[in-house]
Amino acid sequence: MSMQAPSPSAFKPAPQGAVATSHEPGGIGVRLVALIIDGVVVGIVNYPISMVLMSAFGLSATIDPNNVPANYFAVQGLIMLISLIVPALYAGYFYSRKGATLGKMAMGLKVVDANDGTNISFMRGAMRDSLGKMVSALLFMIGYLMAMFRKDKRGLHDLMVTSQVIRSK
Repeated sequence: MSMQAPSPSAFKPAPQGAVATSHEPGGIGVRLVALIIDGVVVGIVNYPISMVLMSAFGLSATIDPNNVPANYFAVQGLIMLISLIVPALYAGYFYSRKGATLGKMAMGLKVVDANDGTNISFMRGAMRDSLGKMVSALLFMIGYLMAMFRKDKRGLHDLMVTSQVIRSK
């Protein structure tokens, strides 16, 4: 059975500076405010989940370092996992259904496919705001900083999933 490599024309990334629609790219400042709003929304969901889990496993918010319960690290690991999953689900849902998270809607922004201007899929939205933003934060936030110097204002997390943040208003 022979395997053929896909032709180079099968991969058509958006060119540097390309804007998918007639809208202008979303600025860094409004994107930062949207990120803060989304952080509060996700925190409002994550905090009660964390408290319920800690309570269910008999843990308190303060732990004596000389007497750490045996299940403490397992519960903290579960809480960390949930803290990664909730924002991914939040972003995936809102980007695929509405084109923007609550924070981006409040700031008049939308996340679209960089090639055709349509809403991105649930999976691309989840990947953009989980794995993509983790990678963007590596090495002194270079993935975020690069958006400041690109004409299209796309960060590494946008490039990874071929998305672009645009002004919707």
